[in-house]
Amino acid sequence: MLKQRVWTGIIGGAGFLTLVYLGGFGFTALIFFLATIAVYEWLRMNHIHIYGPAGLLTLAAVWVIISSDFTHALLGMWNLEHLLVAVVLFLILVTVLSKNQLDIQKTGYILIGILYIGFAFRAMWELRNGENGLSLFLFILFTIWATDIFAYFVGKNLGQRKLWPVLSPNKTVEGSVGGLIGAVITGLIFSWWTDIYSYTTIVILTLIIGITGQIGDLFESAVKRHFNTKDSGAILPGHGGILDRFDSLIAVYLVLYLLQL
Repeated sequence: MLKQRVWTGIIGGAGFLTLVYLGGFGFTALIFFLATIAVYEWLRMNHIHIYGPAGLLTLAAVWVIISSDFTHALLGMWNLEHLLVAVVLFLILVTVLSKNQLDIQKTGYILIGILYIGFAFRAMWELRNGENGLSLFLFILFTIWATDIFAYFVGKNLGQRKLWPVLSPNKTVEGSVGGLIGAVITGLIFSWWTDIYSYTTIVILTLIIGITGQIGDLFESAVKRHFNTKDSGAILPGHGGILDRFDSLIAVYLVLYLLQL
């Protein structure tokens, strides 16, 4: 199991970093692929079929959010606000026509999934294609990885107090603090290497990334615990699904998108 996990990490990580580095069409295709799998996993946990009306709507809405600049030019007067209103109206229609088989809880779950997945992957695409996109993308990615690695080893060796046992019984306060220290160290190395931001800005950003990433991890744990499932999917042997591996990254990009950072 450990060997499988390591090999998946090496091969998957190398492929992911290669497409991030190359950018362009390959990276865009990667974003749409990952978002599509994430939608499938999100719906699957709540037993919503992706090929049903609600599932296809969810997938289409996420695709439109990611490519909203193109679709806005294509559709003219429509923007993301119009899209979300149309999604709500369509879900109301499906709820009525299905005689409440698509109930209010699943409707709310679908809306959260559209926003959660759509805007996060859009933010990833926007940042990579913006100024200093490659450096900033790698900075965020390595900071999240450092947070996870430091949190794991510090928690395993020094962890005493449980962080949030209801959601994730293995996480500790000491591990969480260790993760933040790892994030700051990574950020300072990045600042020295690239000189894009000041040390103060880097420390603030890394703390935001470290805290948000851990919250994203806990949120995904809460969702899986609610639906009594161990992993969101099985596309990554030894690691689970895309949502299992990208939970921290999704939460971080939502916050950075909201703060326009």
